Formats: sequence, structure tokens, C-alpha cells
Amino acid sequence: MPVDWVSACIDYNADSGVLTWKKRPSSHFKNRQAHSAWNSRFQGKTVGWKSSAGYLSLAIDEVKFQAHRVAWAIYHQASPSGVIDHINGDKVDNRITNLRVVEFCENMKNVKRYSNNTSGIAGVRWYSQRSKWVAYINVDGKRKQLGYYALIDDAIDARKKAEVENGYHENHGRE
Repeated sequence: MPVDWVSACIDYNADSGVLTWKKRPSSHFKNRQAHSAWNSRFQGKTVGWKSSAGYLSLAIDEVKFQAHRVAWAIYHQASPSGVIDHINGDKVDNRITNLRVVEFCENMKNVKRYSNNTSGIAGVRWYSQRSKWVAYINVDGKRKQLGYYALIDDAIDARKKAEVENGYHENHGRE
């Protein structure tokens, strides 16, 4: 991401997480009319739209970006080197205190619970062949089974203990 170019186009309020269009220079446009029309229409307005994935997105001269990556880049004056994680899980909360750079596998330790989860706890499900609860966790891209349990509370305890041992974020598995 060309940080200088993005910073020339967009203001970022790190406290609110809001991105707004700056007055863009005439060098960004083919002619004076396009420059004047763009600035009168967009200058000072909030940038972007909510994508189908739930993140804020934006485009500068038809180049698309995710707003959280732009926010990080403007604040730190550098392109992020990994995945930008929304710490609280809110995909549109782009306050700098809610953003962190992590590797993909670390980001997967801070995801919400899947909508088809029936136990209410990530990594715990009913295993009908044994009539028991099974607990599992993903570690380094591989599923690790933690055991079978007659009581759901025991399966939950095993899962929560494994989350702590494997550095899962406290928000992992939230609704």
C-alpha cells in the first residue's frame, strides 16, 4: 500500500476510528474540472462502505482497500506486515486501540463462535456415536482432540484450559 498516497487522500481519527476524505491536490486528477468536482462532492465526508464480509472498505482511484489496513498504515506511516485483527471482534471498529498486527494463525485465535455451533462453546460438540461431549482445539493448523466427556462442563473446562495454554485471545468464541 502506498502510504504517502493514501495519507494524501484520507484523514484518520485514531480515537474514533473514522476515515474522512481530505481535499485532494490537482495532481491526482486529469483536469481542473475533475479536481474541483471531486473535492466539492467528497472532501470532509466519511470514507467507504460496509462490504459483504462486514468490514469497511474503500477505493482510491478504483484501487480497493480495507479501511482497517488504511487506518493502521496512516497511523503508523507504514504498510502492515501481517493481518490486522480487530481485538474486540467488531469489524467496523477501526480505533487504533482496537487494531493489532498478527499472523494469520494468531488471528484465528480471536474469532467469534460459528453460527452453527450447538454447544455454545467453540471447540466443544456432541459426539452421538459415543453419546459424549468431545473437546478439540486447533494448534499450528492441526486439530488436536482433547478428550470425550460425559458432562459438557468437563468438555468446556478442557477446552478453556487448552485455549489458555495455546495463547488464544480471551474474546475467542464470543457470540
